[in-house]
Amino acid sequence: MAFECREKIKVINQNQFHEIDYLVMGQVYEIHNELGRFCNEDIYQTQLSILCKNIGLKVEKEIPIHIIYKNFRKTYFLDLVVENSIIYELKTVEKLNEFHQNQLINYLLLTNVRHGKLINFTPLSVEYKFVSTSLDFQSRKRFSINNKNFEDRDSESAMLLNILTELLNNWGVFLDINLYNEALVFFLGGSEKVIHSVDIYVDKKR
Repeated sequence: MAFECREKIKVINQNQFHEIDYLVMGQVYEIHNELGRFCNEDIYQTQLSILCKNIGLKVEKEIPIHIIYKNFRKTYFLDLVVENSIIYELKTVEKLNEFHQNQLINYLLLTNVRHGKLINFTPLSVEYKFVSTSLDFQSRKRFSINNKNFEDRDSESAMLLNILTELLNNWGVFLDINLYNEALVFFLGGSEKVIHSVDIYVDKKR
């Protein structure tokens, strides 16, 4: 199996998402009012987990997702999963940005669910962003590779293309680019072998 998660996360529709999220956000605002905006992220995570459980919601925190291919293995951790269906990523930053959104999209794709939410406790008012995707695992495995301009110069070039093709066939497309890059470096012999300095010349000057 390409992805392993200890919890079976289920797909829900948008109405179900908003019903659960309404309850969760009530606890978020209560925490923000009581604790303020300068606590560590783990404090907000723990308190939100407790309050959501107190109102009858099922909550799991720091759920690991293992991404596996042959002897490569990488683990991500989901901040909170509520009712086995919604992923919440909690932040304590000045402002949510594209990196945070891409991180959550990656988690949604890995767990094959549709809806998640970013919550930032640091601003004066709670900042949040809905994140969703219509892609599922099967649709992410429908792709084609255009390698007509690929130069197969040596065995290592062929190995690179072969490994990348295998990863895409196994994991699908649209995941975090750093995940594919990390796996490629691993299978090509590690950063010591793959990543090194090269000379750059401008107008024949080094």
